[in-house]
Amino acid sequence: YKHEYDYILIDCAPSLGMMTINALAATDGIVVPTIPQHLPTKGIEKLLESVHQVRRGINPSLKIEGILMTLMDGRTVYEREISEMIRNAYGGKINIFSISALVFVLFCLNHLLFNRFILTIGVKRGNM
Repeated sequence: YKHEYDYILIDCAPSLGMMTINALAATDGIVVPTIPQHLPTKGIEKLLESVHQVRRGINPSLKIEGILMTLMDGRTVYEREISEMIRNAYGGKINIFSISALVFVLFCLNHLLFNRFILTIGVKRGNM
């Protein structure tokens, strides 16, 4: 059914267990979501190590499409420093995207007020 969709999103728990490894084995590319804080940033490094291992053994065509920094609030020095650290470490090799905290709050309000799902699991070709 892969040819029927432009994108299929697989949302994994923030762990490197078998579910995540299976998702990496089954996909063409990944977007790594993170928040600009110290511990989640350390998790990026571990995930990229797992991606490298999956490429070597299971899925050589696996691509890293980018790192998505969520809940960005550029008002704090700490978040700006972490964001800059991520951009310096990975920006030359991996696309870096960001979503502000305000956008996230608006998504949540939309969900609460209108009871709509925020994440669409599959987008059929031609429906975008």
